[in-house]
Amino acid sequence: MLEVIYGCFAAGLVVVPINARLHPREMAYIVANSGAAILIHGREYHDGIVEALDAFDGLKTRVCLEPAEGALPYADLLDPGYALAAAVEAVATDPCWLFYTSGTTGRPKGAIWTHRMVRVVIMNYLADLHNIQPGEVVLHAAPMSHGSGIIALALAIGLMFLYIWFRFEPQFGLGAVAGLLHDLILTFGFIVLFKIEFSLNTVAALLTVIGYSMNDTVVVFDRLRENLRKYKKMPLGEVIDLSINETLSRTIITGVTAVMALAGLAVFGGEALFGFSVVMIFGIIVGTYSSIYVGAPIILLWGVKRGEDEATPIKFGAASRP
Repeated sequence: MLEVIYGCFAAGLVVVPINARLHPREMAYIVANSGAAILIHGREYHDGIVEALDAFDGLKTRVCLEPAEGALPYADLLDPGYALAAAVEAVATDPCWLFYTSGTTGRPKGAIWTHRMVRVVIMNYLADLHNIQPGEVVLHAAPMSHGSGIIALALAIGLMFLYIWFRFEPQFGLGAVAGLLHDLILTFGFIVLFKIEFSLNTVAALLTVIGYSMNDTVVVFDRLRENLRKYKKMPLGEVIDLSINETLSRTIITGVTAVMALAGLAVFGGEALFGFSVVMIFGIIVGTYSSIYVGAPIILLWGVKRGEDEATPIKFGAASRP
C-alpha cells in the first residue's frame, strides 16, 4: 500500500487511512465525512463494503487489490496509461493525510496532517534507525493516549493509597503504594525492553495490573490486621510471617489461574490482544510476589499500632523481638 500512499502524494491527493477492524458502516462514515471519492481495499473487506454500500455517500470508485465484482482491479492502476504527465507541485502546508480517532461513538473526529508534518513524523521514525547528528533537532508528538494514560495511572495509585490509608493505617498505605510502584516500574521496563506499543490497550493492562496487585495486597493486609488483634504478644515479624503463610496458597493459585487464562488469550486472541495479554501476564507475576515481599517489609520497617500500644518501628537485626 506504500505505492498507493506515495502515488496519492504525487498526485496532490489526500490520503484517508481507515482502521481495518472497523465495521463497514463505520468505514462508510469516515468515507462520507472526509469526502473521499476513491476507496482502495483488500478482497477480505469486499462483501462487507458491498452490504453497506448505500452508506458510502459520495464514493465514486472502488479499487480492490484482487479482482472483485463492481470494483476496479488494482492492477489496472499500474497501467502506464494511468501515469501522471508530471508530479503535482505541493507546498509544505498543503494537506496530505487525514486520519480519524478510534472513537467509541461511531462518529470519530478527523485530524489533518500537512506534507511538513508527515515529513517530521518520518524523520522521527528514521531517528530510531539512524543516529541523530550533533546540532540536529527532531520533534516528536506523542499520541493523546500517552498523557491520558499517565494521568489515569497516577489517579488510580492516589485513590488506592487513600483507600488503604483509611481502611488500615498509614503504614499499610505506604506498603501498598510501594508495591504498586514496584509493579509499575518493572512492567514499564518490560514494555520498553520488548518494544511493546504503548496504546490504550497497554494502559488498560497497566490499570488492571494495579487492581490485581492491590487486591492481592489487601488480602494479605486483612489477614495481618486480623492476626495483629489475635496475637497481641507475638513479635511483629512472626505475625507477618504467619499472615503471609496463611494467604500464600490463595495468592499463588489465583495468580497461576489468571496467567493460564491470559496465556490462552495471548496465543489465540490475535495481534490486537497480544500486547495486552503479555503485559498482563508479566504484571500479574510481578504483582503476586510484590504483595508478599514488598508491602509487608514496609510495615515491618515502620511498625504498627497493636491495641493500646503505639507504633514501634523495627530495629534492623531485631525482626523477631516484640
